[in-house]
Amino acid sequence: MDKTIVISQDMPSSSSGRFILGDAYEVLRDLVKIHAGHIDLIYMDPPSVSNSTYCISSAKSKTAKTKVYSDFKTSECYLDYIRSILPLCHDLLSRSGTLFFHCTPLLSAYIRIELDKVFGKKNYVNEIVSPFKSKGRSTRRFSQRHDCILVYAVSKAYYFNTINAGQARGEMQDNHLKKSFDEDGRIYYTVNSRGKKYRYYADEPVAPSDIWNDIDSIGPNHVEHTGYPGQKPIDLLKRILLTASKQNATVLDVFSGSGSLAVAAIETGRSWISIDNSPIALLTLRKRIQSMDTPIIQNTNKASFISQIIPCFMGDIEISEKISTQDSVISIDNSDKSIIYAALGEISGGSFIPAVFTYKRTDRIAFNSSHVGNNIALHITFSDYTEKVILM
Repeated sequence: MDKTIVISQDMPSSSSGRFILGDAYEVLRDLVKIHAGHIDLIYMDPPSVSNSTYCISSAKSKTAKTKVYSDFKTSECYLDYIRSILPLCHDLLSRSGTLFFHCTPLLSAYIRIELDKVFGKKNYVNEIVSPFKSKGRSTRRFSQRHDCILVYAVSKAYYFNTINAGQARGEMQDNHLKKSFDEDGRIYYTVNSRGKKYRYYADEPVAPSDIWNDIDSIGPNHVEHTGYPGQKPIDLLKRILLTASKQNATVLDVFSGSGSLAVAAIETGRSWISIDNSPIALLTLRKRIQSMDTPIIQNTNKASFISQIIPCFMGDIEISEKISTQDSVISIDNSDKSIIYAALGEISGGSFIPAVFTYKRTDRIAFNSSHVGNNIALHITFSDYTEKVILM
């Protein structure tokens, strides 16, 4: 098969999305050729620097592991890669667009220097503190319990409205405040200051500060937990989207991982593009979309989901001989287009189960193949979920 990345000319429609399986630099380079200046928000949470490899267990053996992704070995490798993709991100963003860069405090100073070079110091917007729970403690330094999110704009015309992500003020405990009810029964508090009387309603939204300690991190018992390493909470991504993009905007996740940004985009009515070079990331996102409750945005079909798969990134995935109808990453053998090979089967109980599809109809899934240019498109139809897979 041709290993050239082919990007669709069409932008995702409202509340729809596209997952592109491939290297971020290569995919961004080709996205720029078509979609430069049309992305409203970019979020990136790249692998860090630890020389660690993150895996999930295999169903065949408790000791066997399937690789999900690896961190960078050195800071130099990390920064070289970041330097290669930041200009592409800048070119993709619209004049009102913003970039949210998620990183550790150990890297934030270096990343800010690189962002200053590409976006300009004058377009720095915020550094957000995103706390997380950790059991580690040290007597030689204060324990690291937060990440950093650096925010940069393309221009001074960037869209940003923190009230959109505000939460109700709630009950106020200050002794100087007097609690009262208005004629509609709404609770408010008053305070006198310098001869003026100020009124604060309990149900009024209050914009968040740059310390986001009201959002829980994802632990093993969290309702959103997928088992994907480094998973970020949906509420964190929703706050970013609500603040820095309008409904029906197009947002881009450069390192999809567990797919939290795509899920947040669906829930808030944004169209999305997600990139990752791990097939496990595609599987995880697909399962999350399929398991979602009725879409929050009226007349939104959560089912419109395109995944673009580049076979050269799937060579190390074991393929089972067992015929199955489990959900999977799809590839088509050019020599026999009636057979659909699945690089991934399912994750069950945190274990990886590879599978193979045959081209047939079942009560649960209907397959229909067609051609998109020189590529093969495969449409998988569920009762309320449709995914078009474009194979390169």
